[in-house]
Amino acid sequence: MFIAYIKVKNITGPGYAEIDQNTLSIVNLFNSLKGNIIFRLATLVNIVFFVLYSRLIYQTKQSGVNWTVAAMLPPSNYFYILISLIIIPQLIIYNKTGMNDHYYLPATIGGSLLTFYPISKIREQSSLFTSHIQKLTLKALIFVVVICIALQINNTKKHFQATAIYASSIQSMVTDISNCVGQNAPLIITANPYTNYEKLEAFKVITQEIIKNDLTYLATYGSQKSYLNIDVLKDDEKMWHYLNPKIIEEKYNNQTLDKLSYQERSKIQGIVLANAKLVENSLVELQLDWFNPSLMNKRYYPALDISVYCKK
Repeated sequence: MFIAYIKVKNITGPGYAEIDQNTLSIVNLFNSLKGNIIFRLATLVNIVFFVLYSRLIYQTKQSGVNWTVAAMLPPSNYFYILISLIIIPQLIIYNKTGMNDHYYLPATIGGSLLTFYPISKIREQSSLFTSHIQKLTLKALIFVVVICIALQINNTKKHFQATAIYASSIQSMVTDISNCVGQNAPLIITANPYTNYEKLEAFKVITQEIIKNDLTYLATYGSQKSYLNIDVLKDDEKMWHYLNPKIIEEKYNNQTLDKLSYQERSKIQGIVLANAKLVENSLVELQLDWFNPSLMNKRYYPALDISVYCKK
């Protein structure tokens, strides 16, 4: 329903979020599945299990015992329809750009359900699996599921640790910006209008809603449609060129660097610089009248690759 609504209403957004022919790319779908071990292991568990229970169905038919066949069948086809409704929309929505980290969560829940049913049936019908090979196979299946869960827990732990560091860095950065410029001193947000599109949107919310600074100005840099001509991100920009930098400027109420006079630029109190490690030297080489790190206190946030400069 969500995907149909997007198509019927012709909702558009950043190009990576639109639904188009790339959304249904088989290559992208394969890469998404390949990237998450739980899909592969869950599929393996189901294949092996259903081979085993197909063998049991054959044996029970031979012996004339029919109740075990019914006991081994899924509760209903709705069980697999439910799993499909969890996994398939998630794959379609993220197929265009690929999934990683927390974007796997809904589909991983669906994949986990694929292992739940076979394991529950193995426990219920364990007395039917009598041969030594069958018992070893079932133990191997249980082991595979445990390994699968352990890997997911470890990956999730690492991701949340990184996210916690990221969130802590954002809090510190916002505090430093607020202490530097307050509500009345000019602040410059310097970033690439393509690769930092979402960061620029976020900074507008931060400065307007949290710091409540109305003297925030945008100074974009990049290889095209930017106020500062820098080529260091030229290759990274290419895949984002469908974005329109003018939309970001409108979000900043068209308060851009070129609107400031020389006198006004001399009053700039704080500067935020995205991609700081890559870009700082290039900005210094431009010999800008408003950007001189030697005259400013600087704090760098490695997790964000952002530097905040505050006039001494």
